[in-house]
Formats: sequence, structure tokens, C-alpha cells
Amino acid sequence: MTRTTWIGAALVAAGVAIALTRPVILAQGTTRTTAQPANEVVALLGQALHQEEVEGNVRAAIATYEKVVATPSATKVQAARAQLRIGLCYERLGMSEARKAYEAVLQKFADQPDFAAQARARLAAMKIEAAAHAVPPGPMTRLLWKKPGWDEARLSPDGRLVAFVNDDDDQLGVRDLITGTIRVLVDNTKDPKTSFSTHIRWSPDGSRIAYSWFGKDTIEIRVVDVKTGVISTFDAFQKLKAWDALDWSPDGKRVLFSVREQEYTDNDRLELAWLSLAEGAVTRLGAGECWRTAVVSPDGSRIAFTRKTKDGRTDNDIYITRADGSSTSLVLGGPASDLPLAWMSDGAGLVIRSERTGGVGLWLLSLDGDKLKGPPQLLRGNMADVQLFGLSRAGSLLYQTGARQVDFNLATVDFESGRVVGIEQLEAPAGASSISPLAWSPDGHRLAYATFVEGRRALALKADNRTRDQVYYFDFNPESVGGATWSPDGRSLIIGGTTRSGRIFDLMSMYRIDLGSGAAEPLFPPVLEFDREKDLRMGITAVSPDGRFVYMYKGKMSSPGFALWKRDLAEDKEIELYRPAAPSGIGVGGPSPDGKWLPFMLSPIGGDERHIMVLPTAGGPPIRLATRTGGWGVSFAWSPDSKWLLWAQGREEGTEVWAVPIAGGEARKLAIQAHTFFGLAVHPDGKRIAYAETKVSNEEIWLLENFLPKTGKR
Repeated sequence: MTRTTWIGAALVAAGVAIALTRPVILAQGTTRTTAQPANEVVALLGQALHQEEVEGNVRAAIATYEKVVATPSATKVQAARAQLRIGLCYERLGMSEARKAYEAVLQKFADQPDFAAQARARLAAMKIEAAAHAVPPGPMTRLLWKKPGWDEARLSPDGRLVAFVNDDDDQLGVRDLITGTIRVLVDNTKDPKTSFSTHIRWSPDGSRIAYSWFGKDTIEIRVVDVKTGVISTFDAFQKLKAWDALDWSPDGKRVLFSVREQEYTDNDRLELAWLSLAEGAVTRLGAGECWRTAVVSPDGSRIAFTRKTKDGRTDNDIYITRADGSSTSLVLGGPASDLPLAWMSDGAGLVIRSERTGGVGLWLLSLDGDKLKGPPQLLRGNMADVQLFGLSRAGSLLYQTGARQVDFNLATVDFESGRVVGIEQLEAPAGASSISPLAWSPDGHRLAYATFVEGRRALALKADNRTRDQVYYFDFNPESVGGATWSPDGRSLIIGGTTRSGRIFDLMSMYRIDLGSGAAEPLFPPVLEFDREKDLRMGITAVSPDGRFVYMYKGKMSSPGFALWKRDLAEDKEIELYRPAAPSGIGVGGPSPDGKWLPFMLSPIGGDERHIMVLPTAGGPPIRLATRTGGWGVSFAWSPDSKWLLWAQGREEGTEVWAVPIAGGEARKLAIQAHTFFGLAVHPDGKRIAYAETKVSNEEIWLLENFLPKTGKR
């Protein structure tokens, strides 16, 4: 839809009358008709609607609506509508001018009953709200923008500006809360060596932003001046691997960040470190492994940070260390996942994000020095479906909402024609933000799937008798692009899993799960996905139906491209199965049910073709079954008789599902298409396919104010 079409549609939807001609009184007392004045008002209304609803520039919209009211050629309907929108815009900004704007509707346009009624309703609502938020004012939420398309954002200390990183191009920019104007500070699209910017943090005076810059061969902490756009880089990061920009010292002279050595071992740890902006020197604190977040106290003497527990990846404990790293103490432990967000201004309290009651909420920790003083106090609950963007100095919380919907479906499909006979929606677990179907049990009565529930990855079983799904939690993340392999008796299954080594690199293995006890046993010692000492990068994808062979792709870190390998667990040796003639990316699926074929997508580096291939597991050249152009990602599945290979491939217009006969023939596009697919699993009856789709809608940026206690306010 073009901009002009959108404006026209918006005006029609809003009931704006578009008059093509309008009588004009001439000096001699005669009249003539003209189309220009009416069209001018229509254009102004369209411009104002676009500024308000699409751009989120509410201030500019108010100015344009005021032009409509002041235009002599505007009809009373148009002027009344514009005056009412002025009130709504002021109310959205939280300004008292909203009342005056609504009163103007009643004074000037009393003969327009619809608009007058709306103005009276808003005035009555404002009166009720004012009474409800009289002394003391309670928590207030304010909608800022819709569908901003941001990966992350941070509110400036004075609450005037929002720094953000775009989803699409990773540009770092700032948006003015009052005017709605946007300025790009870091344009990563202009530097071919740049990957992206992330972990943005405002300086205490709001004049600069520190951020993590991921380049081609390095990860640095950089600082950009908000007024001039000048970027400062530091030579210290040529010898270090910097990761997350975390916070600033109160005087704005140092940036706190996490750091690790260049070498990667199983014992790698992220440590807290200070970067001196004047000298460019780095001081490491040695306070232990920092995990995800850290905040500096108002006086700069202490740092609250999160450290992983030894018994679980997602269970985070909160520690406080001296700013020089001289001492560290545990403040809040236990099984809950806790993250510090901000200190109270007097240093006697800490606002945290916690899952301690099962759901996600904001809590206040009262502190006596470095120790907890009394139980945590709940400030705000029901925060599971929001992305928190941090607190301003005034105590305003910036956050993003988006209704994340997980559709868990079972489609009945005719492979020959590609026709979908019907789709049954399966029940998803409460709090699940993603689902990936893995494999049906041999008898077809249970479906194994990986899921993410309330911040924890899990393996789950769905039974066809509609009993509550069984959920298993482990000290590793169950995730496997090749699905899962059931034992013939259905009492256990094998699935891939990862554990975290250091900050971002995973240790991978295949695990045998006893479904009765929930016990998990690795089939071989976990290995690193990236191993610099061996110049190796790899991915473990699936296991053979008999559990003897593990399939993987491997390549050198120093050169592009991968090769396919299998590992013989019985003889403890590895065998190369296939190496492409040209450097290529490889996406691997699970082997066919009869164990004879291994599917993979071959993507020549530098090209746009995606070849769907199968490789004989016993050895021999691969067979190309189909070729598609463009797209990304792939999920494979097999029909139970091993005659059909299915794959789902992401494209701009949505994910497509295809089926191709293994004996040769044209691929069929199945009539299943949605935004984002996660996993495919074909039922043993060969007719039903389980798949999941995750959609995020109604993405909005909100501001939560006046929710902190007065004592010790930020």
C-alpha cells in the first residue's frame, strides 16, 4: 500500500468527508467553485494522521491539526475532528493541555454531537483518573510508539531521549520523546567490516553513549558523542575480547564492561573490567564470571552484577563487588533467575527483574551495605511478555510489549497433491514463548518437542490422550536441528543439547533421556562449537536410528565452508562423508527412518542457490533432489516410510514447506505457509505433520512512571 493510498484509507476509515468542490463567495456577490481548499484540508488531515499513528511524532501532528482548525476552508466536521485529535495527542503526551483542547471542542463545535460526546467522555475519564492518582500519584503507563522495529533501546538519564538499535540495519540512533525526531548516530551500513552495535548505555550526564561494536575480527567497546556523532575507539581492545558495555562510573570517566582473553577454553570466564576514557587503559576486577548485566551504585563504590550458578544455566544469582574488585559477596541466591536493573538514588536499594514467584516481575531489594535487608518487595508483576529497556534516573521504566503468540498445529496433508486436508490446533504450555516439534514416538501416541517456558529451555511430551504435557528440565539446553531419536520401546529418546562455555560459545553433545526418571546421560563428552586451538568450528545435528552414529558438520575457523562427518560411537572414530568442491554452507537434518539417507541443504558461499541434497550414510556421492533460490534456514522431516523428504525454508513472504520424493521427481509445495516455522515432525501414519509458528504482533514502546517507592527514589 502506497503512502497516498494509506492516507486515503485512513481518512475514509475515520469518516473524513472529501468534498471535491466548495462554493467561494466573491467580492461582487457572485460565487464560483474550487477543489483546492477542500483537498488542502484533506491532505493536512492525512499528514497529521500519518505523523501521529505511523511516525509517532505527536508534537508535529498537533501542529498540523492546529493548521486544519485554523484553515477557513475546513468544514465544521473536519475542524471538530482535528480539535478532538489535538486533545488525544496532548493526552498521549501526558500534558494538561489535553483538557483545554477537549473544552475547545465543546465550546466551538457543540453542534457536532459525535465529537462533543467524545470530548465529554475524555474529560470525565481524565477527572476520574486525576482523582485516582491524587496524593500520592500511582503508577502511570504511557504509550510512546507503535511498531518501532527496535532490537533494544535505552532511556536517557533525563528521560528526554531514547537510544535504540534497529532490527533491520543495526543502526544506532536516538529518538526525541517530545518531538518524535530521529537521528542516526552510528550507521553500520556504511562500514563493510561492521557486523552490528549492541548493549547501548548512556553516560550519567546524557552526553555520550557507550556500546559494544562487533566488527569483522574484533569486538570493542566504543563511545559516541550524542551531539556531534563523533565516535571514540580504544587501542586496548586489540589484545582483549570485549563483550558487553554494562554501565558508567558516576563521574562519566570510565565505562564498565565484560572481558575475556582471546583464547577459548572450557574454563573461560567473563570478568568485569573498567575502561578509562582518558588513558584508554583497561583495569580488570577479577570479581568472577559476570553474566548478562551489571550496574554501578550512585556513589560509584559498588557494582551489582549477576553470576551464573553452577547447577543451572538460567538460574542467576545477584552479587555485589567493590568497584576495585577487592571483595565480592552474594546478595540474593536461590533457584530463581534474578537480574539487577538499577540502584535507588540513595544506594540503599536495588531494583531487579526476577522470576522468584514463577512469573516475571520487578522487585526491590532493600540493602544494608552489601547485605539484603528484609525480603524482596514486589513492585510490578506480570512482566513475562515484555522486554525491559532499563530505568531512567527519574525512575521511569522503558519497555516493549508484543503479544507473542505460539501456534502449535497438526496438519493433515496429501503429499502427492500438496493439499492440506485440515489443521488441528494443539494446546501449547502456559508461558511458552517458542516450540519446536522433534519426533513422534514409535506408536504415534506421544510427540516430543523442545520449548522455552518462562525463561527456561525444556523437553516436553504431548500425549494424544489430552493429559497435561510432561516437561523435563536439565542442566543443558535441549535443542536439535535433526529432531530426536526414540528408542523402539518408547521409554527413552536421544536429543542434542548444549551447555554454555564462557559467554557465547556452546559445548555440544547428544543426550539419552530416560523418560521415566528424567535422567540425562551424554553419549560422549561435550565438545566446543568453536575451538581456536584446533582451528575448528562444528555443529552436531543428529544421531542414527540405532544410536551408533552421530552426524555433524565441521570446518576451519580460518577458512569458509563446511564438510559432513559422522562419528562412530562404538569404535570412537570419525569419518568424513562429504566435502563440497567449493566453499559452502551446510544445514543438516536427521537421517531417514530407515537410516539410509542424510538430508542437507548446500549453500555455495557467494551464491543465491539452495540445493536440497541427500547423502547415503553408508558412503557414496550425494543426490540433489531440488534447488531453490534465496531464502534462509531449513528444517527437515521424513515420512515414516522414508519415501518423502520434507523441508521448511524461510523466505521474505513467509516460511514455505516442501516435499520431494526420494526416488526422484518434482518437489511439491505443501499448502502450509506462515510467518515463522519451528520444526517439523511427521506422524507415523504418514498423513499428519506437527509444526509450530511464533508470531509477534502489536509491538509497542511504553513508559512506566511513578511506580518506585518515594523513600530511596532513583
